[in-house]
Amino acid sequence: EIEREREERQQEYEKRQQEYEARQQREREERQRENEARQRENEARQREYEARQQENEARQWENEARQQEYEKRQQEYEKRQQEYEARQQREREERQRENEARQREYEER
Repeated sequence: EIEREREERQQEYEKRQQEYEARQQREREERQRENEARQRENEARQREYEARQQENEARQWENEARQQEYEKRQQEYEKRQQEYEARQQREREERQRENEARQREYEER
C-alpha cells in the first residue's frame, strides 16, 4: 500500500513536472513569436522612416534647386532692369542734347 501511494505520488509529481515544462515551453515559444512580430514591425517602421527621410532629402534638394533658379532669374531681371534704366537715361540725355542744339540753332538764326 505504501509503495503504491509512493508510486502514485511519484507519477503525479512527474505529470505535474511535465505539464510545467510543457507550459514553460509554450510560453517561451509565445514570447519568441511576439518578439519576432515586434522585430518585424520595428523593421517595417525603420524602412518607412528611411523612405520618408529620403523623400524629405529629395524635396530639400528640389527646393534648394528651385531657390537657386529663382535667385538666378532675380539677378538676371535686376541686371536687365539696370540696363534698361541706363539706356533710358542715355536716351534722355541724347534727346536733351539734341533739343539744346536745336534751340541754339534756332536762337542763332
